[in-house]
Amino acid sequence: MKLRLLGGALGIALLVAHGAAQAQTVTHKLTFASGYPAAFAWTDEQVKTFLPGVNKELEKAGSKHRVEWNVAVGGTLATMPNMLDAVSTGLADMGHVVHLFEPARLPLQNVVSAAPFATDDPRLATKVLHDMQKTMPAMQKSWSNLNLVYLTSYSFDSYLLISRRPVASVTDVKGMKVAAAASNTLWLEGTGASPVAATMGTAYNDMKTGVYDAAINSALLSAAGKMYEVAPQIVRTGFGAINAFDIVFNKASWDRLPAEVRQAIQRAADAHQEAMVARIERETDAAFETMRKHDAAITALSADERVKWANTLPNIAERWAAPLEAKGLPAREVLRTYVENLRKAGAQPARDWTRP
Repeated sequence: MKLRLLGGALGIALLVAHGAAQAQTVTHKLTFASGYPAAFAWTDEQVKTFLPGVNKELEKAGSKHRVEWNVAVGGTLATMPNMLDAVSTGLADMGHVVHLFEPARLPLQNVVSAAPFATDDPRLATKVLHDMQKTMPAMQKSWSNLNLVYLTSYSFDSYLLISRRPVASVTDVKGMKVAAAASNTLWLEGTGASPVAATMGTAYNDMKTGVYDAAINSALLSAAGKMYEVAPQIVRTGFGAINAFDIVFNKASWDRLPAEVRQAIQRAADAHQEAMVARIERETDAAFETMRKHDAAITALSADERVKWANTLPNIAERWAAPLEAKGLPAREVLRTYVENLRKAGAQPARDWTRP
């Protein structure tokens, strides 16, 4: 009888302790948004690894706090060109922004587009711009002016050209309508091509119906979007891997969170960057193989042709920098730091964009 009473008391004590532990848990409901669909590698990584990683970090730290995520991807909350506004206004607490779509509001981040043909290495491209965004006051101010907190960023795999017809030289794009993210249309200056500012949202149908003849894209994007069906010529131009993706947080939402939650989100963001770069490295070859299996013709410009294309362009770096300098932004310093740090890391740009 005494044993039964002892067992019952112990059970009650455990239930009370469990209830107390549950009562101590503090849940923060936050919204993460991306305009990209769940099938894309970065969205898949964000939803399945990055977001759950925040609670893993909190648990590891012995915190009572947890985050409950409302996940809005695939444009359910905002399309990619509208993601900056979605996070800046607080419609989403955290989101995936592509600064290539924001040359006016994030001009310094778009130094990557002003210096193409720099490196095909997404790891190197990621590190150089990420370090600049973390340490250069002017770049940090770009985000704070928009009510945003920068967490991390990472690069696409190297940009290339997908085309409805073969391209073996810069001269072959003359007269062609070529789509690109707004900032990347600079890479067509002086080539005789007609640039079309566009996003991946309608690229398949636009290419199919002849809205444009080719597009500046990446292998991962092209394979995921089945672009090889409408643009079977895949040309490895060497435009370069550029850090274009940012994970940012609404500043007002960020400031309301306890320090330990902010720290957990930042640690998870750091881990997400490494995981994403590793995945891009791992899946780029698979993307080319997928396109090859679907009868895409994969070719590459020679080293000489890459240099020729780079030198065909006007000095787009100075054209990018001069008006920003006139507004009081240290664009030339940002450009110089970007190019020098790429070189220090082992890159060999096809053109020195810091020279007139």
